[in-house]
Amino acid sequence: MDDFAVAGHRYFTEAVRELARKSINPVKVLIDGAHDMGMKVHVGVRPAGWSYGEVLKEYWETPFYRQHVEWLCIDRDGAPTTRLSWAVPEVRKRLTDLLGEAVSFGADGAHVVFNRGYPIVLFEQPFVEMFQKQYGEDPENWTRKWTLG
Repeated sequence: MDDFAVAGHRYFTEAVRELARKSINPVKVLIDGAHDMGMKVHVGVRPAGWSYGEVLKEYWETPFYRQHVEWLCIDRDGAPTTRLSWAVPEVRKRLTDLLGEAVSFGADGAHVVFNRGYPIVLFEQPFVEMFQKQYGEDPENWTRKWTLG
């Protein structure tokens, strides 16, 4: 995709392509530069960083996302969302692998950026099975009310 709705997306893409062409890893360069200044670096991964939605679909979707649409979160009405479900073990493994790769470049720590990219689980089959095993009920029929005390 070389047609960009936002100029900043073009600049970012062109810069990343040039770094890749020169075999420069921008994450490692950032980590090394910060360490040279005495700073610590913690890398982060967004829970939904492999997709974005229809408007920027071609720009954001990763091969992992495109290859595993069967692992999408499913809403209460049975419609798929644009998020991969953390109820799927392979999705959780991919996230931890990504964090591990980023840390391997020399980062001092890692975190999941939880304030971006919800939901991470809805009503997909792996979640329904885990819920039924733990609570003995189908989450579709769960009527428990949560209130602030």
